[in-house]
Amino acid sequence: MKRSASKRIRILIADDHAVVRDGLSFYFGGVPDFEIVGDARDGRQAVDRVQELRPDVVVMDVAMPHLNGADATRIIKNRWPETEIIGLSADSADAIGRAMFAAGASAYFRKDEPLDGLVASVRALGKKIL
Repeated sequence: MKRSASKRIRILIADDHAVVRDGLSFYFGGVPDFEIVGDARDGRQAVDRVQELRPDVVVMDVAMPHLNGADATRIIKNRWPETEIIGLSADSADAIGRAMFAAGASAYFRKDEPLDGLVASVRALGKKIL
């Protein structure tokens, strides 16, 4: 479902570390066409928040308690296929990224990469929906 082009890209941040959630929220909050609609501390909560908030893009940590990022991604893409998901991990193993793509993520970044690429990816994926 496309929304008006005047709308901002609605983002949910899912990560079990508060400093990552807060840092991404702060950084993304300074991007004019982004709107942080919520966050989640684990995969289960991410699924619940997507149902409740219907974000355009979810930035999803891979390693989280209760339900990992790949499993949460699979559930979200099954229920809300229009939601774009970007995997995020501190682990540099290629298998992690492949697991996220197999689960339905549209992009994947390591936490040690510059934020510019993540911002560009959120914008590109969000504009597909708007």
